[in-house]
Amino acid sequence: MKNLQGLIIALALGIAAALLNWAYLNSAAREVEKVEFIGVKPGVTIARGERLAEEHFVAVPIPKNNVGSLDGYAIRYSNLSTVTANRNAARTLTGGTLLLEHDLRTPPQELRLKKTLDPKTLEQMGLPLDADAEELAMFVPVDTRTFVPALVKPGDQVSFWTVDAPTVAGPSGGMPATVPMVGPFRVLAVGNRLSSADVMKAAGVAQTQENVMTISIGRVRGGGGTKSRLDDRTIELLGYLRATNYRGMGVTLHPREE
Repeated sequence: MKNLQGLIIALALGIAAALLNWAYLNSAAREVEKVEFIGVKPGVTIARGERLAEEHFVAVPIPKNNVGSLDGYAIRYSNLSTVTANRNAARTLTGGTLLLEHDLRTPPQELRLKKTLDPKTLEQMGLPLDADAEELAMFVPVDTRTFVPALVKPGDQVSFWTVDAPTVAGPSGGMPATVPMVGPFRVLAVGNRLSSADVMKAAGVAQTQENVMTISIGRVRGGGGTKSRLDDRTIELLGYLRATNYRGMGVTLHPREE
């Protein structure tokens, strides 16, 4: 009987040891397993707008356990042929860095507007949160002498100002004590540019008509016999444009959200 108990205990200890050994080997194998991402070869520099080629890149192996969220930003080496198919670098790439999704941005093909505005956008526009409103695009002439168009990109928030509109007179006939400013408005485009200047240059698209800025405005749809109306900021901006005979407006850039 004692011999049988001893045999069972020895067998159990053997199974336990085998399981622990298997777990250790499996863990070690997982640590060794690699995932390959696309990296720029050491010593290689790819200028912004330059066509990407397979010889620019090298596989960068990373332990699978250490990949984490990198898969959402970097590009796997298995996609190299897709990456280099008629694509240009959206920014200058230097050797020893990973190629990111951000580096392959391309300009949007068309301007898209929201058919229905969400409560957050309604609040930003000063419209009732329960309003049935849509997004419209408004084209505003801007004075490119008063700002640098390349520093403004779609998605930015800007306000417009002008010293030509009726203002409160300054002391002794000097500069106006107040300068009318209205905003902020979300930028949809600067001239024909629907993305940043870097992305446009990388895609080889010429930038034109940057003296016209396209902004997002809201219009409450009419219903029950009532007429549709624009948001108050837009009405105020239209008043300034009429007062200046539609001259170019000055532009003030607001801080970007992180």
